[in-house]
Amino acid sequence: MDVSYSFEKGWNKVPIGQSQRVKKKIMDGLKIKSRGSWSNRLRGVVVPSIAEYEYIESVFKEIGIQDIWGKADQ
Repeated sequence: MDVSYSFEKGWNKVPIGQSQRVKKKIMDGLKIKSRGSWSNRLRGVVVPSIAEYEYIESVFKEIGIQDIWGKADQ
């Protein structure tokens, strides 16, 4: 089974006008301080804890995006 912890699929669904707010909320919630760390999280290089996984999902659900996990091309 191929498990992806990337949330690129969901990120690509975020409306442009909300992208900065969503990114800031995720970065603040996960205590991400750099663009490199953001990129690693977004691409699934860093495996999230259960709490982080649920937090990321909740941020996307706030704006009506349900299917978030996976690479952008999946």
